[in-house]
Amino acid sequence: MSARDFPEDDSTDESHPEVDEDSGEGSGDESDHPVEELSEEDQKKERFRDIKTKFDEIQSKIVSGKVDLSNEDQRAQFFDDYKEFFGGKTSLEDDNERTLLHRAIERTEKGEDFSRWKPLIEHLIVKYPDTVKETDRYGYTPLYEAIVKKRQEFVRSICELHPELDKVLKVQSSTEKENCIHAAIHNIIPGELTTKLIQKANEEILCQQDVKGRTPLHVAVDYQYCTTKQLAIVKLIATGSVAALKLRATSDATKTQSKQFNGMSAYLFHIESRILGVAEDKAKAEKARVKADARLEKLKAEKAPTEKAERDAKVAKGVLKALPSKDGILEHDSQAKDGSIGKFGGNDLKPTKLTRGSDSTEALSKIQKNDPGAHFGTTSQVPQRKYRSRTALTSTEPASPSSEALKIGPRTESADQESIHDNFPTSRKPAEANKGRKLSKQSKQSVKATDKGKAKSGKVVKKIEKPSEESAKAIEEFLKLHCLRNLRHDDAVDFLYGQNESKQIYFDLYDQLDEEISEADITGGLSHLKLENVLQYVALPYLRLKTAEKPVKETKKPSRFLLNKPGKSEVPDSHGRGDLGVIFRFLRDTKKVKHIIRVIVNDRREPAHSDEEIVKALGGMKVEIWDWQRFDLCTDTVFLAAPNYVEEFKALVESNGGPKVEPPVPSDFDLDSSTHKTHVNGVDAQLEPVARRHQWLTTIDEFANFLGSVNCKYSLKENVTIALIDDGVDMREKSLHGRIIDGKSFCPRDSQQDLNVSYYVKGGGHGTAMANLICRVCPNAQLYILKLEEYRNGSGKPQITAKSAAKAIWAAVQKKVQIISMSWTLDEKGLREDEITDLNDAIKAAADENIVMFCAGSDEASETDRTYPALSQEKRIFKIGAATANKTMWEWTGKGEVDFIFPGHKVVMEMTDEVALTNGKVLTGSSVATAIAAGYAALLLECVQIAALDYADLQEQRGNVEKDETTVKDEKEQRSLLKNLHERLISTKGVTLADYSALKTHKGMKKLLEISKTDEKFVEVYDLFGTWNKKGKTMSDWEKTEVVASKAALLKLRSK
Repeated sequence: MSARDFPEDDSTDESHPEVDEDSGEGSGDESDHPVEELSEEDQKKERFRDIKTKFDEIQSKIVSGKVDLSNEDQRAQFFDDYKEFFGGKTSLEDDNERTLLHRAIERTEKGEDFSRWKPLIEHLIVKYPDTVKETDRYGYTPLYEAIVKKRQEFVRSICELHPELDKVLKVQSSTEKENCIHAAIHNIIPGELTTKLIQKANEEILCQQDVKGRTPLHVAVDYQYCTTKQLAIVKLIATGSVAALKLRATSDATKTQSKQFNGMSAYLFHIESRILGVAEDKAKAEKARVKADARLEKLKAEKAPTEKAERDAKVAKGVLKALPSKDGILEHDSQAKDGSIGKFGGNDLKPTKLTRGSDSTEALSKIQKNDPGAHFGTTSQVPQRKYRSRTALTSTEPASPSSEALKIGPRTESADQESIHDNFPTSRKPAEANKGRKLSKQSKQSVKATDKGKAKSGKVVKKIEKPSEESAKAIEEFLKLHCLRNLRHDDAVDFLYGQNESKQIYFDLYDQLDEEISEADITGGLSHLKLENVLQYVALPYLRLKTAEKPVKETKKPSRFLLNKPGKSEVPDSHGRGDLGVIFRFLRDTKKVKHIIRVIVNDRREPAHSDEEIVKALGGMKVEIWDWQRFDLCTDTVFLAAPNYVEEFKALVESNGGPKVEPPVPSDFDLDSSTHKTHVNGVDAQLEPVARRHQWLTTIDEFANFLGSVNCKYSLKENVTIALIDDGVDMREKSLHGRIIDGKSFCPRDSQQDLNVSYYVKGGGHGTAMANLICRVCPNAQLYILKLEEYRNGSGKPQITAKSAAKAIWAAVQKKVQIISMSWTLDEKGLREDEITDLNDAIKAAADENIVMFCAGSDEASETDRTYPALSQEKRIFKIGAATANKTMWEWTGKGEVDFIFPGHKVVMEMTDEVALTNGKVLTGSSVATAIAAGYAALLLECVQIAALDYADLQEQRGNVEKDETTVKDEKEQRSLLKNLHERLISTKGVTLADYSALKTHKGMKKLLEISKTDEKFVEVYDLFGTWNKKGKTMSDWEKTEVVASKAALLKLRSK
């Protein structure tokens, strides 16, 4: 019950004051004493003051002991007296809008015995549960305040007694916007209490974000809390709400000092906080080490003269005789007055007797410096402190309180442990810290006083566990595994990598149409592939390894793994295939995959893989879900291949009345290969004779060969990367091996099962053809492959989706590529408004990042071309049409406007010297021209970059010669060298990296292409990259570099 709902006081109805009958005062007419009526606001204030007064009374009686709530009668009377006020709340002005529970927390925090308040607290929680949800002026509920102030008894009472705890937990503080789960983790409330709170929380509570945008999971995985016990907390939160995995630190985080965490998932937040935390720990450790070393050096400097003087005085008196030893360690004469004295140094010390004073300190210091087994190690590793009195050291003989000597014996493990505690503060209790140690009377009194002081204060100093790399690593692995088990592919990728996807989380070859595959196809075609060490799934169709032996006819024989079992043969099952073992070994040994959530293998054809080969293939990797589609798969094979899941599998098989074990449902993902022709914007790839090759391609082929022979001494500032947005590439295409740096697929294969078509698996072959054309024009280009989603339209032809196209363009932006090639079109009529918006936004983002974009024009010969991407509102994109060998526009390109035309009609795929003219594979279409245009842009970028680096190197060489910093001593030779450098600098036309940066923009590339454009919009190359390069075989490397630089210089000269 809130304060404003508090019932009216009946006494306010009395209009007459109390009257003393004897005196007669107060008599007379009522009108003589009018009562001023209070306003509604004043009445509220009066009630608030009344509540505060009653709270003060309650507090006073409990604190003073006037009421004993442990007494049943007193408790019942007390509860009855104040029942009308228990649900109240004070005003902001008088008492910060606090309930009686807030008061109780404050009093117990100040050291008052909780047991005095416990009956009242429990009564309020049970009978007035709404008061637990009330907040004070800071937005703190009693539970939140109890957590922050670490009142564990209070927290435990609410957890155990409140009937609707979830409603209390979801109340967020007004400043930090934290709920009680946030606060419990921040304040390191004991695990069992935090666990109870989390178990009572629903998904809404676990998804609440604080002012920094962090969920309780974000806070729990923060590196500063990553102790050995924290993993259990993280697991409880993560399993309690899968939805929490999808939330990111957002919005309000920009207003805090933690901007670097903005937009991060809990996993990325953990990784980042761990990097920062480890760096901070190292910095603190280094600072402590430097400080300790400085302090030690200061102590040495201060004590050296005093110790030497005292030692010399004792030697002079005959108390101590010191002689230098061979190894430089102090030796003591055995004939000293006080008895036999042994040698210091080494691990075999004999019992010795030292006189009270600095000698024992010096001797111990020398032991630590010279003994290789000393527990301190070097001074740079552990901070050194001034030694405590000799009474704190372990003695090998009983010590007399009156004795002036300290006995030191051989070092033991226990002695080492004790000496560590002598020099460093410890969190152990004094009795435990001094267990087994002989203490002087003074030391015993000191320890006793310390124990007594702690008992009196009621506080025990507890050692706080520090975060560790091991605990953080365990949390990281759990988060990764948990998200891969519970999130769909796109959500899991976002959780693990955010906008910068760096690894693939599945391996899928199911759209591989050809059944034969070689080991070279796998190792060469997928050498670039970056896989996570835990995969959501591995899916393999029926595949035959080209190098595999001819399959043997099936012979029904029991598995070799069923040995020594009643009624079963011991004959091994060696009749079967082992083809897929190559792929699994590639995943395990080359790509370091350790864990696979689900394995899907089509092994239904005979002969299937043998049990032995299956065990070999999956050995060393954990597999959780088996979908190995073989009809007679033996359970022993499962046990041997996945030993980590034997118990779960047995429980499933042997359970009575539980779920039945059924064979995996066959998933037939085979596609009709006849429907996958190479398709280029409506024109199928064809084998046909051509009259002649394109001169443009012949010229570029020759220059590409020349460029490939240049052994440039400069390392490029950046490799030219082209994002090829198409239907993927075939990993078996050897011409592309080593050219692909990464890729991503936006093509789902089975949405229900969350399976995808890989970008490295051949689709229709279109993307593979485009990739080959790009690399043909620019051999050193790097490809980033982005696979689009396809479906069959009404006419049965493949069509891409606008949604996947927008995603692919965004991926290219995030990858920071220089060029995007899009050899496809989307008809405006088939697009929704939201799809058009997404496409426009993605294309604009790419243009804003100065990415040079090429897209294909329509090949429908229509009057107007209403297709995307060219139709985009963003005009910083080149629309490319197809040209014939005569350098004219191909008739099917249509009358729609294009920016440039490149070879695209009957283009022979193979290079000039690879195949006879009549046997080549011929492609036609604007998409062919688009790929060639993208490759040409990459070629220009590479040439200009080489020229810029060459110019910078020539300038440096000339400067060194002018400063006489070369090995050239002859003046004539020096002048000749300067002249040569000057001429070369002039020939390069001063091409710089600034020119390269300008060329990477749409404006710069457009200017360069237009200088070579004909009236037909055909981009000429012969006058720039002519047949001069046939002399390249006789050139030196620097001469070849100069040739490339001169071409870039010519481009710059023409562009002025």
